[in-house]
Amino acid sequence: MQLKSCINLPVLTAYVCHNNVVMTRKLIKTGNSDALVITKEMKEHLGVRESIAVYYEKGKIILERPTTFEEAKELSLERFSDAYERLAE
Repeated sequence: MQLKSCINLPVLTAYVCHNNVVMTRKLIKTGNSDALVITKEMKEHLGVRESIAVYYEKGKIILERPTTFEEAKELSLERFSDAYERLAE
């Protein structure tokens, strides 16, 4: 993810980093909340359809494609294969 090169700017308007380009996106009022519209291009870039993973860091909100079950399984095997082997003994 290329967020490291983006500029942290105040929010009333959202500043979105996409391919190292900062885009200004207006927030839309939705009831008592504000919404950020995710464009078709942004969805295609993230590889998402209906849901998106949202992470909060100091001064940032990060949007990512959710991890699939297969990806999570592979990560788990990479990190904990030794522990799994010991448990199986």
